[in-house]
Amino acid sequence: GAVLLKAFLVCWSHDTVFVFIATGVEKAKVVTRISASSLVAATAWCREVDDEAKKPALADLTVVVAYPRRLTFLNGSGAQKKEVPYIESTDGAPRALACSASGLLVVVSSTNIIRVWELGRGASTAQPKPVGAPRRINITDKESGEEVGIVESVAANCTRASILMSRHEKKASGGGGAVRHQIDARIVFYDIINDLLAFKYCKASDVLYSPVTHTWDHRDPRVMACEGRDVTPTKATRRQGVESSSSISRINTLLIFILDDSGSGQIVMQGTHPCRTPSGTAALPVAIATPYIYFYDSSAGSVSKVCQRSFAGMESACDGPQGASTAKALIDFSFYLAKGNADAAYRAVRAVESLAVWENLCRMAVKTRQLQVARRCLGRIQVSGEGSGGGPVSSAPAAALRASFVLRDGDAKADFATDDEELAAIAVHLDMIEEAEELYRQASDYFKLNKLYQRLGRWSDAIAVAEVHDRMHLSSTHFACAKSLEAKGDVEGALKNYEKAGPAGLSEIPRMFLRFGLLQPLKDYVQRVQKPFLYKYGQYLESTGKAKEAEGYYHQAEDWAALVRLSWARSDLDGARKICRDSGDSNATYQHAKYLQDYCTAPGGQCSPEGKVFERRTMPGVEGKEELLKEVVDGYSYSGRVGVALRLAQAYDMEAELIKLSMQAVYSDEGAGGTATAGAMQAARFYETKGDYARAAALYQKIGQTDKAISLCLATEQHDALRKLADYLTPETTDQATMERCAKVLIEQKYYDKAVQLLASSKQLENAVAMCKDYDVPITEELAEKLTPKDRDHPKYRELLLAIGDLSKQHGL
Repeated sequence: GAVLLKAFLVCWSHDTVFVFIATGVEKAKVVTRISASSLVAATAWCREVDDEAKKPALADLTVVVAYPRRLTFLNGSGAQKKEVPYIESTDGAPRALACSASGLLVVVSSTNIIRVWELGRGASTAQPKPVGAPRRINITDKESGEEVGIVESVAANCTRASILMSRHEKKASGGGGAVRHQIDARIVFYDIINDLLAFKYCKASDVLYSPVTHTWDHRDPRVMACEGRDVTPTKATRRQGVESSSSISRINTLLIFILDDSGSGQIVMQGTHPCRTPSGTAALPVAIATPYIYFYDSSAGSVSKVCQRSFAGMESACDGPQGASTAKALIDFSFYLAKGNADAAYRAVRAVESLAVWENLCRMAVKTRQLQVARRCLGRIQVSGEGSGGGPVSSAPAAALRASFVLRDGDAKADFATDDEELAAIAVHLDMIEEAEELYRQASDYFKLNKLYQRLGRWSDAIAVAEVHDRMHLSSTHFACAKSLEAKGDVEGALKNYEKAGPAGLSEIPRMFLRFGLLQPLKDYVQRVQKPFLYKYGQYLESTGKAKEAEGYYHQAEDWAALVRLSWARSDLDGARKICRDSGDSNATYQHAKYLQDYCTAPGGQCSPEGKVFERRTMPGVEGKEELLKEVVDGYSYSGRVGVALRLAQAYDMEAELIKLSMQAVYSDEGAGGTATAGAMQAARFYETKGDYARAAALYQKIGQTDKAISLCLATEQHDALRKLADYLTPETTDQATMERCAKVLIEQKYYDKAVQLLASSKQLENAVAMCKDYDVPITEELAEKLTPKDRDHPKYRELLLAIGDLSKQHGL
C-alpha cells in the first residue's frame, strides 16, 4: 500500500516500509527503509508545521505498522515511539487501519474491535493517545438478521470512520460445504465523537452494489464516497442458477453518502456517478472534494477531475470566493432533500444568488420528487432569469418547447391534476426530458406524454403511446405526424399518416399532391382509393375549367349539391330539379331552392348564382313567378329550413303555404329559440296584423307564448279560441288572476265545462262544484280528481267530497 502526504510518500510491502521525500519536479528519494517482517497493514501521518516556509522533517512523520500481535508507532527515521500489544484472545489481531488528515488513527482488529488514537498535537515527540474506550462492531440487520463479518478496510476523517466488512457464504451444492468470504453490501459507519455505529446498504435505484473502495470528502467531513460493483442478478444468471456475486458490471458506480452531523446516526444517499473519465473509459476513483471527483485512468496514466452529476453546472459557484460555503449549502440541501424536509432544504440554500445553482437545485428536487422545493427553486429561476434578461436554459429548442407546453404560458401556478403532472411540467421547463417521460407515465397522463413526444419530433414514440394508452388521440397524432412529414417534403410518409388519420386526414391528401404538383399520382390515387377523394379531385378539375369531367367525379362521390350547382351554372333548371328529385338529398334541395329564389327575386330579370348571370327569359323550363316561389318555399321546407320558408311565404303573401309552414314550424326539430320558432312567431304576428286573431292565438300558444295568446283572445273577444286554449292552461304556465278572468269570460259565453276546469285548476273548488250543480256540468273521473281537495285539512273537505259524490252518482259515474 501507499500513503501520499504533503512532503512524504510512504509505501510498504509484506516485510518492508519505504519513506520517500517528495521534492516536486524531481523524482522521489528514499530516505528511510524500515524492516517489518509479518507486516499486516500500515499507514502514516505528518504533523502540520507552524511555519509555512519551513518544510516538515522526518521527526514530524509518524508511521504506524500493524503486526499480528502488536501495533507499532515509528517516526520518519524508523525510531519507535510506542508499541501497543494486542492479546489475540480478547483484542484479536490488528487487521485494518487508517489515519485522517487531522491525525486521528482508527484501527479495527480481527474480532471487530475499534480503537481510536490521536497521533499527537504540538511537539513532534508527543506520544499517541487513545481516544475513548474500544468499541466492538456488533450491529445486526433487523430485516435479514445478518451480522457483520470480518473487517476488510477502513477509511477515516476528523470525526468519522467508514469500514468495509466481509461476510461468510457457503458455496453452492457440490462445493463440499466450503465457506468463502464475500464483501458485504453494507458499509459500517462509526461516529467517533458520539460513539455511534450505523450501517447503510450500497443500493441505489433498486440496484445492489458490492463495495470496492471508499474515501471521505476532502471538503466536508459528512460526505463519503464508495466505489461499488453491481451485483444485482440478471434474468440470465437466475435461470442458470449463478450466484449474484458472479455478475460483473461494465463500469463501476460511485455511491455518495451524507451523514448527519447532529449525532442522530442518519445516513442518506446523495447520488451516484459512473466511474469513468470524461472520455468514457473506466477509471478508479481516488478522491472526492465536492463538487468534484478525481479519477485515475490506468490506460493513460493520468488523473482527471469530473464534476458530480448532482452538481453539474455549479462548478463556478463552488470554485468562487464563497466556494466553501456554497459547497456546504449544496450538501445541506442534498441531505435535507433526501430526508424529505423541504423547508430545511430551501433554508440551506436561500442565500445563494447564482442562477445556475438554482437551476440545478431545481433539477435535484425534480429527481427526488420534492414538489415544494422544485416550486420554490423554479420561482427563483424565473426571478433571476428576468433580472438577467435570459431564461434558465439557453437551448433555443428547449425554450420553444417550454413556451408551447404545459406550464400554461409560463405560469407555474397553473392547476395540475397530480403532483407528478406538475413535476413533469417543471422537468420540461428544465429540459429534463427523461424525467418528464417517467413522471407522465407515473401519473398515467399519456395525453401529455403524447404531446411531449410530438413537440420533440419523436413521432414513433408519440404514435406508440397513442396506440396503447391514448387511442382517443390516435387519429390526431397521425394527422400531426403527417403535417410534420409534409413540411419536410416526405410525401410518402405523410400519405401513410394522412390515411390513418381518418376523414380529416383523407381530405388533406389531394391538397398535398397538388401542392407538390403531383397531378398524375393524384389521379391514379383517386381512381384507386375512390370515394373519399373524388369530391376534392372534382373541385380541382372544376377549378381548371374541366366541369364535365368534374361532374363525373361529383356523381361518383354522390355530391348532389355540387351537381345542382353545375346544372345552374349551365342554365339547366330541369336538370337541377331532376337531381333533387332522384337523389332526395336535402343539401341539394336547399342549394336548388337558394339559386331559384335568387333567380326569382334578382332585379332586372337576372340572377347570379355563383357569379353566373342569366337572363330569366332564356332559362328553359321556367314557369310563372308564383309557381317558382312556391317551389322555393317547398324546397326550403323539405331541406329543414322552415324558418326561411316562413319568412319567404310571409313576404309574398303566400297564405296557404304560410298556414302549412306555421304548423310545421311549431313542431320543427330546430327546437325553441331556433329559426323555425322565430318564423312561427313572425307568422303569428302576420296573422295578428291581418286580423286573423284566432289563428294568431293558436300559433302563440303552440310556441309557448300562452299569456300572449290569452291576452289576444280576451282583447279581441275570440271566445271560441279561448275555449280551445283552456285545455292548456295550468297554474304552472298561467297566473291565477288570468285564469280567473278567463273562467269569468267562459261562464259569460256559457262554456261551463271549460270554466269549471279553469276554476278547479285555480283552486276555486267550491265555485267549481257549485257551477257543476247549477249548470249540470258532466262529471268525469279526471274532473272529479281535480275537484277533490289534496289537503285533508281543507275546511270544507267533507262537504266537497259529499257534493262530488252526489254529482258523480247523478251522472252515473
